[in-house]
Amino acid sequence: MLSRTGALYAATERGMWPTTAPVVPVTGESGPDGAALGLSVRPNPAGASVEVVVTAPEPAEAVMTVLDAMGREVARLYTGPLAAGATPFALHTSGWAADVYAVRATVGTHTETARLVVTR
Repeated sequence: MLSRTGALYAATERGMWPTTAPVVPVTGESGPDGAALGLSVRPNPAGASVEVVVTAPEPAEAVMTVLDAMGREVARLYTGPLAAGATPFALHTSGWAADVYAVRATVGTHTETARLVVTR
């Protein structure tokens, strides 16, 4: 739940608590040239593994991370050069807690974030 002040609340069977980390946006940002970065996560919700596809507008250095609901990095999927076009990555989530995560791809000056729901 997101409050009017922008605080994100996490709820369990024992209560509800505000998070202390900043909220991670789930919308993309395009660079100054207006070119868009594509990011898809499927299947979603996910069980043991998912395919993450990044579509880069041009070749550039890339960083792909997965953040938990508190904004902490739980996995670094890729760091390095990325060619223009679609590139698939396998993400294995079998040991992860059932929760909502954010998959973030930064390619050059472009950043895109997609929501990932892990179920059991």
